[in-house]
Amino acid sequence: MRFRSIEPDDPRSVIAEMKQLKTKQMGSVFFYDDNFNANPRRTTALLENMIRADAVPRTWTAQVRATEIIRDRDLLKLMRRTNCAMVYMGLESVNPATLAAYNKKQSVEQIVEAVRLLREYGIRAHGMFVLGADEDTVATIRATAGFAIRNDVSTVQFMILTPLPGTRYFQMLHDQGRILDLSTGATTMPTTRCSGRTTCRLGSCRWRRWPPWRGSTDMFDALYRPCTATS
Repeated sequence: MRFRSIEPDDPRSVIAEMKQLKTKQMGSVFFYDDNFNANPRRTTALLENMIRADAVPRTWTAQVRATEIIRDRDLLKLMRRTNCAMVYMGLESVNPATLAAYNKKQSVEQIVEAVRLLREYGIRAHGMFVLGADEDTVATIRATAGFAIRNDVSTVQFMILTPLPGTRYFQMLHDQGRILDLSTGATTMPTTRCSGRTTCRLGSCRWRRWPPWRGSTDMFDALYRPCTATS
């Protein structure tokens, strides 16, 4: 991950790699940028050059922000034209208070619109959600699952909050003495101590009564195990 800067590869180098991959008949390509659409002008040029160089893969996927999706329909058309099959979006939460705490700079309304637009252009949306912020409650988790079903998100990923060193959120939790061992449970097991009873209830929440959605909802049993509570 790049925390402070974005240093894209030379577009000519990317096109050369794409042509080589097509020669080898590779089925799909994943662009590993943290945010593929961070520079719309560069992304547009890259996709247009893929077409000119006859280097369009059978399918491709990438990570993007919801806010980038909704601001440029022309880029969406170009993504579809070059066989974009799916995008992975860090949606994080459907709780406005949690989004604000994460400094995500996106709204729930923007998330809804991004998913709708992707569906309109025939591109699948993979939604990645982070649960377990101080602002979250059991109701928040239920709302997140309901949101995914209601808005027909293609596939989803539910992860437990893992603060990254160097971020303000990490520093806040570190100063409060709430950071656990990050090396053993990143994204799948609790890595922070809870701030109170409401948050700690997330650790024991069970989802067996929820209707199946893209597979068994029992996955929540493995994801939400009791965390260490503070008195």
